[in-house]
Order: sequence, then C-alpha cells, then structure tokens
Amino acid sequence: MPDVNASLFQGFHINNYRFEKERSHFRSFFGVSGPRIPKTGKVLTAVNQSLFRRFAARNAPDVYHTTYYEDPVRALRAKRVVTVHDMIHEIFPADFPGWDRTAEHKRIAVERADQIIAVSESTKRDLIRILRTPPEKIRVIHHGNSLRSPGGEDVPVTGPYVLFVGLRSMYKNFDRLIQAFARSERRKRDFHLVCFGGPPFRSQDLQRIKELRLHGRVLQLFGSDATLATLYKHALFFVYPSLYEGFGLPILEAMYYGCPVLCSNTSSLPEVAGDAARLFNPEVVECITDAMEDIAYNSEKRLALAERGPKQEAKFSWDRCAQETAATYRA
Repeated sequence: MPDVNASLFQGFHINNYRFEKERSHFRSFFGVSGPRIPKTGKVLTAVNQSLFRRFAARNAPDVYHTTYYEDPVRALRAKRVVTVHDMIHEIFPADFPGWDRTAEHKRIAVERADQIIAVSESTKRDLIRILRTPPEKIRVIHHGNSLRSPGGEDVPVTGPYVLFVGLRSMYKNFDRLIQAFARSERRKRDFHLVCFGGPPFRSQDLQRIKELRLHGRVLQLFGSDATLATLYKHALFFVYPSLYEGFGLPILEAMYYGCPVLCSNTSSLPEVAGDAARLFNPEVVECITDAMEDIAYNSEKRLALAERGPKQEAKFSWDRCAQETAATYRA
C-alpha cells in the first residue's frame, strides 16, 4: 500500500515465507533463512534481539507491530500493535510443557500494547474474559484464505473419503473423531478417513486405530498445496472437530474448493463458517457421529453446503485484512 512505509525484521529464521524476494517493497529489511540447528534457539534469540534493537533504533518507526509476543525493545517510542491469534495456551495449559512462557509473554505484550488486533470476535471475547483487556483496545480483523492452487484430478486415494487436515494434538480432538468414525460399520466399509499433514502417526495413534478396527481405513498423506487442493476438491466432506480455534483457516480452504464442511460449534468456528457448515458439539462422540451420518448419505445436503461454501469464503480476504490493519496503524 503506497501510504504505508514498512520495515520488516525477520532476523535469522527458519520459515519459508521468502520475504527477501519482496525486499524492494520495504523501506528497510533484514532476514536470513537457514536450517533448524538443534540446541541453538537461545543463542539465536539473543542475537536476533540485539540485531533488532539496532534495526528499530535506525528506523525509528511510528508504529511497532510484533507478530508474536516477545518484545526486545521496551524503550521504543513507537505505538505498539500486537496480534493475538488465540488463547490456546491459557485455555489448555496442560497441552504445553512447563517451560513454555507464551502465555506470560502474551499477557505482558497485551498489557503494553496501544492497540490489539484479534483475529476473531471469539478471540476478542477470550481476551476480555481471561486477561480483562479493555474492549476499546481490541480491534477484530479476520484472516483471509491463501490456498489458491488449482489442484488436479489425480486423486491419491482410491474410493470416497472424508478429509481431516492438520495437527491431531489434544485440543484438535482427533481421538473423538476416529471414535465417531468407527461407530458405523457401514461408514467404515464405504469411506476412508484421510488425514493430511501433521506429524506422522505415532505408535499410540496406530494402536488406537487398531483398537477401533480402523486399520486400512484411516490414511495419512503429505504433500504440496496442489495435493491439499486436490483432496479438498474431491473429498466427500471435510471435518474439523477442534475444541478451540482462534480462527480456523482450513474451514475457508475447504469452502473455496466447494468441499462440504462439518465443524465444531465452539469458539470462532461458527463465526467463520456462518451458514455454510454443519455444526456439531465436539465434546460428544455421538454428536460427531450424527453429523457425519447426516451428511455422508445425503447428497442434497452436501450440495447445499458445497454451494454456500464459496460465498462464505469470499467474505474473508487478505486485501480486506491489509486495509483494516493499515486503518489500525493510522488510528
């Protein structure tokens, strides 16, 4: 945006955003990508903090927007903006190791911020409830969907399948999903449950799948954006049983490709899904079972969701997100 003069500091990092290719758009830029080297985290953090202090002093910004919660330049005279993506660490502390200080860093960043961007109304409510954040400090700016790969017709699965995407850790509620999937012999016979991404199945995951007599019916696939797009395009439906999400990007990804969506009725998910998803209570296995049964064998309901999905997805965009973020900086 021509009226936003941005400087970007990534430091020494391991992500794949490739912002160095866009360095001509930045007033100032520093970022060096490299491989993950074990046991160097603390050293790199200290180096990056030192480099950033000099970077910030040289650029003297009007607004300082940290995309996570560490704040190495406390004396900076800029107005501070922080984006809060979710309150998972506060709501599910048992899911994280004792040395994880994200919740503490977040609390400090929120208290010191001049303006907070929450990625959903749900996250805003959680900030107010958990950290007692004044509502006037919070502005809700939704994410957009980045997955635009055309995909292909060569589907890496034989026969009809239900799609699950992403991590399967505690609050992602994967165990209840496979329990629900296993409750119908007909469904086990007719469909596969395809898990895309996340870490490889652990031995306890495989044991659980065996106990539920789902061996050969639950598959895990990895691949590119094109592979994921292909899976969305051809899935019978996409199921998202998470107990909590700050936003829930996979819902928009599925909707973009006209994939019917079943998702939890908790946190931000109804806000993002609108009327374009079949909602269920994720804490009750029978509710997940009923939702899958309701959609799996009803082509009219699947078609209705498939038609409403792209219209709902179109309500969210990165252009709108950028415009509202710039307006926050001006304010």
